[in-house]
Amino acid sequence: MVSVIGAGAWGSAIYHAIKQKTKACITSRRKRDIEGFVSIDEALKNEYIIVVIAAQAIREFLKTYGEKLKNKKCKIKKLPSSEYQVPSWEINCEEKKIVIIEDTAENFKINKKVDLITAFMAIRNFDDIKKGIKNLDEHLNDGGYFAIVEMVKNDSLLAKLILWYMNNVVPLIAGLLVGMKEEYKLLGKSINSLTEEDILKHFDNYTIVKKKKLIFPIATMIIMRKNERKNT
Repeated sequence: MVSVIGAGAWGSAIYHAIKQKTKACITSRRKRDIEGFVSIDEALKNEYIIVVIAAQAIREFLKTYGEKLKNKKCKIKKLPSSEYQVPSWEINCEEKKIVIIEDTAENFKINKKVDLITAFMAIRNFDDIKKGIKNLDEHLNDGGYFAIVEMVKNDSLLAKLILWYMNNVVPLIAGLLVGMKEEYKLLGKSINSLTEEDILKHFDNYTIVKKKKLIFPIATMIIMRKNERKNT
């Protein structure tokens, strides 16, 4: 059983993708009337735990529930450059191993395929969307799942107002607070440059399992299953 801690948009996307392959539940500090929801105490009893909560909430989460996680002892080590040819780390938790690789979607390589790939607010920042998705697809097993949460161009009035705010107001605030006006100008431009259709056209060999607009009107969630290729 896999527990997903965090019932926001991304936590929900990961939960729906994982449950296609194995048993899963989802939880958060606030009780929600959604499929698969259990209490945090119940979720922490499971063998596999995925924490999908905002960075600013991590400290409070560990303060409250850290004692229950103490028995899940983990060790982390930096791997030699010869292992993946890019910066990488290995996390060992009892008999389970997690490898973190610092690389781009277009260029990373591993020697095995996986059952689940997730991309959270990432695709519009790929240097080459076609190349990046193609490379990710080559690392996904037939029957595997590709889960995406992305901000895309939307023609609704509310979406246009939000994009105007992000294009004209957010850069000014960012410039005053952190001196990053030009960097934040790119945020609105990157959203304007990508539509849902621009993403889906690269997934011809996939079946959409779940697609929905999120509360934030320019954000969309798409979960797809990779079709099995017929031998020719």
